[in-house]
Formats: sequence, structure tokens, C-alpha cells
Amino acid sequence: MRVPLMPESGIPGRGLAAVSGAILEFQMCVASSAGDDYQRGEILEEQCRQWAEVWTGDTIRRIPRIPAKPLWEIFAGTREVAEMAKDGVHLPLGYLEATAEIYGIDLRGTYTWLVQGKNRKERTNVLQVLAKSAKLRGGLVTVIEPEGTQWRSFAASEGFEYLSGFEDYQTFFGTSFVPDFVSRNQKKKALLAKDMPEEEIYHRMREDRTRYLIITDLCRFAKMLHTEDRKLLEAQMTNLLDKGFLHNIYAFAGMNPDDRTEVLDNTIFRTFTAPKAGIHLGGRIPEQRIFDFSTMPFSEQNTPEKAGRGVTAPTEAEEWHRIVLPIA
Repeated sequence: MRVPLMPESGIPGRGLAAVSGAILEFQMCVASSAGDDYQRGEILEEQCRQWAEVWTGDTIRRIPRIPAKPLWEIFAGTREVAEMAKDGVHLPLGYLEATAEIYGIDLRGTYTWLVQGKNRKERTNVLQVLAKSAKLRGGLVTVIEPEGTQWRSFAASEGFEYLSGFEDYQTFFGTSFVPDFVSRNQKKKALLAKDMPEEEIYHRMREDRTRYLIITDLCRFAKMLHTEDRKLLEAQMTNLLDKGFLHNIYAFAGMNPDDRTEVLDNTIFRTFTAPKAGIHLGGRIPEQRIFDFSTMPFSEQNTPEKAGRGVTAPTEAEEWHRIVLPIA
């Protein structure tokens, strides 16, 4: 009998079973004697708890599963997320709906990344997950809130740099971001002059601390800089967004697609969204105009999206994925 998968090698007790015509991977556990299934479950749970208290070595890798309530603490506490946070390549985002495996954004081909959805609460949650994952990777996180102070308490609780409004941003841009960018750009140019391949440049640039920008609302941010007396700053930021790839700097922003028509001709908006990288929330994919989902079957595009789920936009490097998002 040919089966579509093989059990993961090197893990004692791992195997395959045919259940209702489907092939499922399983993990053996300790046997016990009990009067009924409920009592047996309690015995096994207590035995596992006792082992967990005294065991100090590595444990076997669990079969992937998506918790009914995927809290951030559960997500961040998995071995897979811990390993991903240290691999130097990926930023943990959520669970693959199809396999329950952990999915992370491949930073090697990333600079600007958009979180698009009409529900502000869901956009905020994804951005906060990304910010917390950036913290797991030891990055320097700056939260930029163009209007209001709704993110202030979150940023303070996580130890993130927080900017509210134009004056905060102007100071940050001139005294922190631009000098840092110039330094990184000089390093990148020196590596390019040695004909170094992109993969090696990526890892060499990681010698400097990774910087993450979390822009809470891209459209408001773009409009904040689009005034007569801020043209120079707008042009400078557009230039940095255009030339920031491979600087070990990453910018993530939220956007309500209903606001898109207000900034269609805005250079910051167009430059940020040009890579067409990010995640779409809320379903109704055919109605959105930023990402290219042409490789996604139309039947899938029209699938209603549950709360807490999103679809990553396909890129040259990978196909689209439906993601179950942790609750930050």
C-alpha cells in the first residue's frame, strides 16, 4: 500500500494509522489500566505531569495541532517557534491551517510587508504578533502610530520604542533612523562591491541588530507626511522604502482596504505596497486590489474567512498559505 506520507524519523513511538480511509500520523503513549476512557485519560495525564516535572532533557516533538484558543503564550512556548526565532531567517506568524505546522515569514526576501483587512482589531492583533515575534528574535522594535495613542500601553508593556504623531516621528527619523540606515547602507555597498551573493549579504547584515518598524496605519502614515511643508521628509522616506532591501530592517504596516482610494497617488503608499507582500484578512479576496492572488483557485478566493485567519499573498519564492493567527 502506497501512503502519501511517512512518519517523522528518529522519534520513538511515531507511526501511521488508517482511519476512515485517511492516513494519520500518531504518537504512542504509555499504556494504563482503568475502568473507562475518562479514568484512563486522568491516569495518563497525571503520569505525564509527573514525568514533565522531573525530566530535564529534550522531549519528543509533538504532532502539530492548532489549539482551540491559540493564545500567544501557547504559540510562543512551542519548540518550533523557539527554533524558528533562532534560525536567523524566519519571523514566526502563525499556524498553517492545512498542516498545523508553524509558519514564519522568510525575511531573506522581505522589506515591506502589509497587513490588510477591514477589521481594525484583527489588523492590530497581527501587527502585535509580528512585534512580539520580533522581540523573540532580539530585534529593536519601533511602533509608529500616526494618530492617537491606542498602542502606547502595548508598546510600554513590551519595552518597544513608541512614536505618536508627526513630531515624534520627525525626531526619530532624523536622529535615529536615518543615521542607522546610512551606516547599514555603507556596509551593504561594501559587500556588493565584493560581488557577494544576496544570501551571504543577508547573513552579514545580521551582524547589526535587526530593526523592525510597526506602522499601525499605512494610509494615515502616508497622509501624515503628504503636506506642503513636509515634502522633503516624504521624499526621503519614500527613498528609504525604495532602497531598504537587505539592510536588516523590516517595515510592517496595517491597512484598511477601504482607505486605499485616498492614497492611490501617494508615493509612500505606492512604494510600500509595490512588493505585494503581506497577508489579507477577512476573506472576499477578489475585492482587494493590492495583492496578486492569480495563482489561487477562484473557489478558494471566495471562501469566507473565519476570524483569526488570514491568507498570505503569493510571491516569487512561495505560494499562498491560509494561516491561523495567535491571539496576541
